[in-house]
Amino acid sequence: MRWLAAEEANTKFHDLRIDGLQTSTLDNWIKIVGWKNLLNKSSATWRVLPTSVTRNLSEKTARDLMLGHRALIKRPVFEFSARVLVGFKVEQKTELKNFIDGQEERRLIESERAEKCDINNNC
Repeated sequence: MRWLAAEEANTKFHDLRIDGLQTSTLDNWIKIVGWKNLLNKSSATWRVLPTSVTRNLSEKTARDLMLGHRALIKRPVFEFSARVLVGFKVEQKTELKNFIDGQEERRLIESERAEKCDINNNC
């Protein structure tokens, strides 16, 4: 993606349709962001599914659908520092930029330090 290149982000592209998807990877994404945030109900694949399938979805049903039809997974999906972002709107771009710029790492370090220190910053 041009935006990532412009930000000089060191990325690895993984095409779900060509490279596949491990069940454990999808399970991890679901655990972190939830199946409802991953399921692409705007895809052509979703529109051709029978109503009996789409009406009463559970996490297991949605998971099985996404494993069987990778087009049902919203894209892009970004994985970094045990975090997962889905989509590429302003919110996701901001979070990615913060990570690329090192702000995310600093925020995590600062939050860890804050947990070890009292109100007067005695650690």
